[in-house]
Amino acid sequence: MAAPTGREAGQQVGRRGEAGADDVFAVARAMALEAGTSSWSDRCKVVTVGLGTRLAALLPKGRIRAMLHLLAVAADVGALLVEVHQNTSSPDTEDGEAAPPLPWILICAAEVDAEHAWQLADAVAAARGLPVSVVLPAGEATRQACPDAGEITATDGAHTEMSPLGRPMRLQRLSDDQYRQDVTAPDRGT
Repeated sequence: MAAPTGREAGQQVGRRGEAGADDVFAVARAMALEAGTSSWSDRCKVVTVGLGTRLAALLPKGRIRAMLHLLAVAADVGALLVEVHQNTSSPDTEDGEAAPPLPWILICAAEVDAEHAWQLADAVAAARGLPVSVVLPAGEATRQACPDAGEITATDGAHTEMSPLGRPMRLQRLSDDQYRQDVTAPDRGT
């Protein structure tokens, strides 16, 4: 995922080729699971839309926060801006420096309408300079609101080019069957 600096940043999980809503959902769910279970996930804020609340409930508290729609996400970015402003005005650290804001990641699998896409794009643009990453389903609304965002292919088995990496890669996906197996598997101990 790319760290956005306004409307031009972020990634769109594409629907090129044969990719459909199920492909986008499977890729977004795999991204959310990876983000929520990674060793660094306690040092970032991961927000999901369109993936339900079960995944967030299965992980340690605070790893993933499920939101119902993008309008709430745009408000959350606004709250992040207020928080950063307040921390910069009254630093809490011993050296008088404000703690840097935690990276904030949105992974959305829901259809995006034009109004909500523009509201989110405006909120992300206002957050320029902050570590904000956005992954949205590609569609006309997201292409118009985020014209310079990269687009990644969600078609099963297809390779996609991730510009920061400069090489083709295949996205992970988590099907419904795999998800059910993972979330209902007995604790195997570690």
